[in-house]
Amino acid sequence: MAISIVQGPIYTPWTQTSTNVLISVTGVTPGNFGVVCINFFDSSGSTTTFGCSDGQGAYTADFFANYSGLQVATFSLANLNSGTHNLNVTTTSLAANTHGQAAFYELSGGVTAVDQFVSASNNSTGPVASGSTAPLNAANEILFALAVTANTVATIPPTGGPGTYTQDINRTDAGIFYLAHQIQTTGTSAVSNTYGTQTSGKWIDATVTYQSPAIIGNTLLGQICT
Repeated sequence: MAISIVQGPIYTPWTQTSTNVLISVTGVTPGNFGVVCINFFDSSGSTTTFGCSDGQGAYTADFFANYSGLQVATFSLANLNSGTHNLNVTTTSLAANTHGQAAFYELSGGVTAVDQFVSASNNSTGPVASGSTAPLNAANEILFALAVTANTVATIPPTGGPGTYTQDINRTDAGIFYLAHQIQTTGTSAVSNTYGTQTSGKWIDATVTYQSPAIIGNTLLGQICT
């Protein structure tokens, strides 16, 4: 079964009055997979520590990258309980320094775990590009493109991967906070994303992929389905 987004992104912006954001999600299907993507800027330039949890428990920290206060991260939780999930996403940054958002996706299609990730950053006009991941482990994956930039970039949504990225979030709050995704169902080649150039300033960009075992005929990862 191919991966699909059941709902999301459901997101809450960070403001300069809080060290946490709350995301309320209703109608979750039991057994599905939850992913939280974070785009963040600490205006003091500090590195923060994120946390994410709801009534079911703590989410797993899958990826984090920081460049001079520009930060991107993902968390996940497998086998979601049915019904409502009230997520609390926290940061150790001072409230006066917080900008960005946290976004939740509910995924179906047997997503099991994070697969590959890569990030790049600089203080330049670009090109704003994540670089390439290692080859993917499965031919059934969802790719997330996360970026925080000082200025608008030339290519929105980014290019990269076997297909086309769908823009999910593109908002401005002391920087540009960008989130996109694409779902691929064939091939395991390395993937990346590229936004072109920006006018000036620092940036960080990441590609993070989550996998579902590929089903070919009646074989699932080498095991006979019954």
